[in-house]
Amino acid sequence: MDAKVALWREVESGARYTVATAMARYPLLNKDSCKGLPSEIALKPRTSNQGARDTKTYAAAAVDALAARLAEPVDPLWREVESGARYTVATAMARYPQLTKDSVYDLPSKIARKPKIGNISGGDVMTYSAADVEALASQLAAPVDPLWREVESGTRYTATTAMARYPQLHKDLVHSLPFEIARKPTMGTSSACDVKTFSAADVDALVARLAAPVDPLWREVESGARYTATTAMARYRHLNRDHFADLPFEIARKPKDCIGGARDVKTYSAAAVDALAAARAKRPAAREERLHRAPPPGRARRGAPRERAPRRRPQGRARGGRALPPPLRAAAAVKGA
Repeated sequence: MDAKVALWREVESGARYTVATAMARYPLLNKDSCKGLPSEIALKPRTSNQGARDTKTYAAAAVDALAARLAEPVDPLWREVESGARYTVATAMARYPQLTKDSVYDLPSKIARKPKIGNISGGDVMTYSAADVEALASQLAAPVDPLWREVESGTRYTATTAMARYPQLHKDLVHSLPFEIARKPTMGTSSACDVKTFSAADVDALVARLAAPVDPLWREVESGARYTATTAMARYRHLNRDHFADLPFEIARKPKDCIGGARDVKTYSAAAVDALAAARAKRPAAREERLHRAPPPGRARRGAPRERAPRRRPQGRARGGRALPPPLRAAAAVKGA
């Protein structure tokens, strides 16, 4: 307690500053300017409107040096950021993609005054020693998937990079190509994840094919070497759209016609469709065979017509169910007896 009181005596004598007294002495400082300075807790005595409380205090020499540094046209600490001797969070994450904001914030920091650049106003920025950032990056460094290295070098594409390279593509077109899963490393705020990647040769060939006046795959549909779901169902009446869910397909560009504009259509190999139709056609035949199979002894065949006993007409009734006249009714009774 006595030490805290003694520190406050130094504040009163001017040997130490609080944030409020430092800002009153140097107007260019703000509340965040002193965050990187070493501090000690002093006991501020009770006043007329507030009780006694603990307050951070800073050595006058440290505050004076900070004010002198910030009074220069460009903060020397910011010069170190520009030269690469120090990093901000943004520059550290740009240099080392495996870093995140939270990991950098745990490092020791110093506040630098960033000057105004164009329309971007200046301000106080936390900066970090290059040695600390590099040591942290080496700890977090992990082996990078070779497939992802190919994405970075341009020999493979993700759907996003393919569509950025070729704006005429869309996800359905790219996802119809053969792919391999690559592990994308942590980048900034994005955590590591698995991503589909596609060979650059396949993507380039797809783009070249779509650039032709008529897609060669559509020519195969016209020649009968490939089917769409519509043409396959027209050829094989017992198929429906659900039957094509598991068939391998390729996207063909159907040209503009009288019904609508050019559009992308799933197409299927004729051999695969023929095999599917043959497999589906066996089921009705098997059902017919079961229906015509001989039933076990003493059991009627399922689906076979039953033999009905002739229905006897009651005596004294005509075929339409009307009652006979009395003379005819008597004759019928004699005949039945």
